[in-house]
Amino acid sequence: MIINHNISALRSVNRLKNQEGKLALNMEKLSSGLRINTAADDSAGLAISEKMRAQIRGLEQAQRNVQDGLALLDTAEGALSQILNPPLQRIRELVIQAENDTLTKSDRMEIQKEIDELKSSINDISQNTHFNGKNLIDGSFNGEKSVLREAEPAKVFGSVDLSHGFTIVQGDNDRLDIHIDDVSTFVQVEEGSYTADELLDEINRKFMDKNIKVTASYQKQQLILNHMIPGKDFKITNLSGNLVESIFLSVKPGQDFQAFTKVSVTSKSNFNNANPAYSTIIEGVNDTLTFNVDNENYEITLTAGTYGNRQQIKDEINVRISESGAQVRFSSYVIPGGTLAINQLEHIAGGEKQISNIGGNAASFLFNYKWSDEWLRGNSNLSDGIIINEGQNDILELKIDDSEYVFQLKAGTYSSQELIEELNGHFSRENIKLKASIEQGYSDERLAVDGYDIKVLEIKRTSASTGDVNAIQFAGSAFTDLFMNINQGTEIPEQSFSILGNSDLSSGLLIEEGVNDTFGFYVDENEKTILMESGNYTSEELLAELNAKLLEVNSGVTALYENGQLLLNHDTPGSNHKINRLAGNAFTSLFLSQEKGADEVLSEPRNIQLQIGANEGQSFSLTLMDTQTAALGLKDLSVLEANARSGALNIIDHAIGLISSERSLIGAYHNRLNYTVNNLETYSENLTGAESRIRDADLAKEMMAQTKNSILSQAAQAMLAQSNQIPQGVLQLLR
Repeated sequence: MIINHNISALRSVNRLKNQEGKLALNMEKLSSGLRINTAADDSAGLAISEKMRAQIRGLEQAQRNVQDGLALLDTAEGALSQILNPPLQRIRELVIQAENDTLTKSDRMEIQKEIDELKSSINDISQNTHFNGKNLIDGSFNGEKSVLREAEPAKVFGSVDLSHGFTIVQGDNDRLDIHIDDVSTFVQVEEGSYTADELLDEINRKFMDKNIKVTASYQKQQLILNHMIPGKDFKITNLSGNLVESIFLSVKPGQDFQAFTKVSVTSKSNFNNANPAYSTIIEGVNDTLTFNVDNENYEITLTAGTYGNRQQIKDEINVRISESGAQVRFSSYVIPGGTLAINQLEHIAGGEKQISNIGGNAASFLFNYKWSDEWLRGNSNLSDGIIINEGQNDILELKIDDSEYVFQLKAGTYSSQELIEELNGHFSRENIKLKASIEQGYSDERLAVDGYDIKVLEIKRTSASTGDVNAIQFAGSAFTDLFMNINQGTEIPEQSFSILGNSDLSSGLLIEEGVNDTFGFYVDENEKTILMESGNYTSEELLAELNAKLLEVNSGVTALYENGQLLLNHDTPGSNHKINRLAGNAFTSLFLSQEKGADEVLSEPRNIQLQIGANEGQSFSLTLMDTQTAALGLKDLSVLEANARSGALNIIDHAIGLISSERSLIGAYHNRLNYTVNNLETYSENLTGAESRIRDADLAKEMMAQTKNSILSQAAQAMLAQSNQIPQGVLQLLR
């Protein structure tokens, strides 16, 4: 005998728990009436039952849908009956009445008034027959499709402005090759000079002569080729020929180095004045001119004397410049009708050269317009002020009445007024009887007649004049900027031949084998052809592929992008190099902007869809006619004139026939939906019975099982009580 473990009691407990679990399941099924309450009861049965339940609920909703559809049809038929009788029937009576020649014109006018009112009532019924806010018989559900987008033809766009006309040269730019719907053809334009319209007419005439289904037109004076047949299956591809580059692509010829303009400094003087004082060179007074050319300083000394005219002084100056070796020349001219000489010191070589630091005692004599010694005036445009840089243009030298001064202007950016204040400050501090001001001037002598266009510096005496034209002289590094008009030289660097397309490749390009993978061209009359690998390229990958292939064939050409458009650039600059005769099936894709043809896009048919089943696709489509007078052919019905009355009866009979036919169709729809309702009801009934056999509990069977499990549970409880008494027998051994 043992007392630490009561095995009999443990067995009794387990049996009791087992019976209580079974008893709980019996009670759950009896209380719910269902055999399957959880997935553990019957997992397969539960899955089948839930599918059946979904179908049953769907069938019940479908029955309600069909009932709604029947109500809609009843509404529509009711409206049709109201259109048929009395309006249409009454209109027919009135038409027959109007046919009788016993009536006068005024009688028929009264009949027509009633007919018009009856037609209005038909339109009112058509437009005001609704079901749940939807118009039924105004054409909203007549089964027709509407056009959402018209079909579009294929197009190819050029990028050359042809507004100024074009010249065709035989063998140079007269041929256009083209593929239309995969058929290769070409046109050859006659040689000659064309206006924009004449060129367009000539190209279209050539297309027409060869029955090519393409028309040319302009958009912003740039050529467009349009396929005559819209649709995605009609294409314009593989353009080539020597005319394509001229009228479709932007071509920049190569350029040799050129100096475009020459640097010069210009001002006005009194050379053209009859006063000998303005043409006399005096030794030590106005015979020395200094200047800097390309960072090298030069000084010339003029021969003293009175010169008979402006030409003699000019020749003297140029002789002395030539002796100095400076690469500049002096010129002087007078605008016809002008009074002053325009004097200019110009660099012999063009381009970005330099002339600066005009000085010497002859500077003011040669380059300032003056009135005796009362005032002198410059020609530098100071409208926007001036920039003074230390060590470059900050020194102004002044000689007045044999006294000499040197001023250093503060570095900085000056407005014209600030410059005047700076100069007058120096004059005041040195007690110099001069005053600076800004006056109206003109950049060209011809503007003296029409008006002023610039602001110039004027220096005026504030003391009595001596009458000596050389009494006031300016020089120094600031003289050129303050008193002279500086024209900077420019140059055109050498430039490579290039061809720019107009196709936007920023989003990449799809290259397809045999479709657009071959590109051919000529470089300096040498033929080159590349074959690209097929694939969907990004813009960067496409450029890398092109340049790799161009390098393989040693083309001497580089591909670049300009605003997302492909640019072919000759590697060698100069006017003797070119790229031409572009061809291959990839040419159009790479270089020309295109719009592919598009088919017509239609809306879905305007039908009423009724969901009459529990599953996808189990729907019923119906249409309802447009019953407005325009659709019935009654809009213009009239009995006023004999020729109109002759066909009026046929028109009204046709309208009555349409309404009667539509009512017959609605009756057919109605019967069809009634059959559908009956079928849905039967289907739902049978499916519910099947689902019940799977899901519902057999209560008699469950009661029997519950009684059995209840008795066994009570027996287990009794045996557990007995098992707990067994260890007490050990106490008898201890007595």
